[in-house]
Amino acid sequence: MTDRDGNIALAGEMAGTVDFGRGPLSTREFPVGIDTSSAFLSKYSPSGENLWTFLDVEHQGLGLGAAVDSQDNLLLCGSVYTDVQPEPFVLMLSPEGAVRWVRRLEGAAGFARSVATHGNRVVVVGTFDLTFTFAGAHR
Repeated sequence: MTDRDGNIALAGEMAGTVDFGRGPLSTREFPVGIDTSSAFLSKYSPSGENLWTFLDVEHQGLGLGAAVDSQDNLLLCGSVYTDVQPEPFVLMLSPEGAVRWVRRLEGAAGFARSVATHGNRVVVVGTFDLTFTFAGAHR
């Protein structure tokens, strides 16, 4: 995906240590020496220079979808692993890479696979199971 300035975003999951262009970033390591996977979103200039990379080292998870809104904010969706099940999430990052907000479908099981925006609305598509709360509303 690209923003209005032609910057390119790359999203996914990684494990271990990866250099996206601004120095190595590492995921957490379990005590037995196994790296966890973490969701990431990386932004590049039109010439390929890495502008910033967001890496969710607080959670083991997957980055499955991304979008850009009309203000060049970037959205990332996927799932984080809880003790019991994968829990879907969506988050928004500013054009500079700062986290603006995070929403998890607490109580749900499943995967947020794609995200889109229209105006101030965010639509997330995926597989969802069980009862969950999103933005204070019970679903």
